[in-house]
Amino acid sequence: LQERINDSLHQDRLAAGLCGAFSGLALLLTSIGFFALLSFLLARRRSEIGVRMALGARPVDVFRMFAGHGIRLVLLGGTLGAAGAAAVISVIKTMLFRVAPADPAAIAGTAALLIFATALACYIPARRAAEVDPVEALRAE
Repeated sequence: LQERINDSLHQDRLAAGLCGAFSGLALLLTSIGFFALLSFLLARRRSEIGVRMALGARPVDVFRMFAGHGIRLVLLGGTLGAAGAAAVISVIKTMLFRVAPADPAAIAGTAALLIFATALACYIPARRAAEVDPVEALRAE
């Protein structure tokens, strides 16, 4: 009997595994893209950061500025994503197994994972921005 049950659930388990793998890959690619975007912004604003630091901005302030910019982008994207998910809830409802479409635990877990991945992607460019040497940044211009 257990073998028959396992055989009947094989396709569902395979689909769930593939969805999980592709979701993880999508999160990884999104984090890499977000990291690249913030690194690009840092490169374009290097002289501005040098001027700010030469005028007395502390490295912590520059770090907060870049990290805050990244968090604002994530909040905007999360808001648009939640609105899009709410708009297609009837389609999503057919794909969920043992999870309600508006399950607070699933939504909170997804949001926490997204915030963690974004914070990780923001950290390195924000730290690099905080370590900009004002003299070198102004000399490069």
